[in-house]
Order: sequence, then structure tokens, then C-alpha cells
Amino acid sequence: MHEGLKEIAGTKFIISGRRLLDLNEPESMDLIVRKGVKQVFMIFMGEVLDKGYSEHKQEIEQKLIERGIQFIPLPKDPENIGPLEAFSRNVSKLKPNEKALVQCYHGLHKAGVTDRLAQ
Repeated sequence: MHEGLKEIAGTKFIISGRRLLDLNEPESMDLIVRKGVKQVFMIFMGEVLDKGYSEHKQEIEQKLIERGIQFIPLPKDPENIGPLEAFSRNVSKLKPNEKALVQCYHGLHKAGVTDRLAQ
């Protein structure tokens, strides 16, 4: 197991912080392919998703698409449950041997909680 990944027992989920698993690195992409990841849910702060990081996000998204992995941005917005409903619908489509990676784009939510959880 890569130190930047944490598989949640009894689920299809793998959690990672971006600081520990940079999807711009070819080794990271190869790793998630080997782990059977078919969906990447990336949490963004809503205002940042609107204002910036779009070029970097597009690079990551393109690399995932090239490997047959679906990229699904999840804006962090406690007032809107729509993204969570989409999350649930998409995860339910995974086959038994497929996984979903959940990652915070910034690695900063709750002081890097996905980084800490993955350790």
C-alpha cells in the first residue's frame, strides 16, 4: 500500500490528500490504475473552482480520461447537497472490483484531513 492512500475497509473508497498523491505524477496515475480506481472525486472549495486552478484541473482530468477514469469535481458547499447526490449515484455504478478515489484538491480541508487519514 502506498503511504498516501488509505483504503476504507468494507467500501469501494480510497482516500488520499493531494500532498501525498499528486495526480500530475505518472507514478501516481499508474498506482491508481493498478488499484482499480475508475472514479476520482475531487473536493474543491467552491470559490476556487470558479476563479482558478482550472488549467491544472483540466490537466489532471485529461490524464484520468486517457486512462479510462471518470473525474468528478465536488464543490465544498454545505448549503447544496446536489454534488453529494451525484456522488452517491456515480459510486453505485462501480463494479465489485472497482474503486473510487476521494481527494481534496488543496489538501487543506479541516487542516489536511485527507492527508492525515491517508497516513
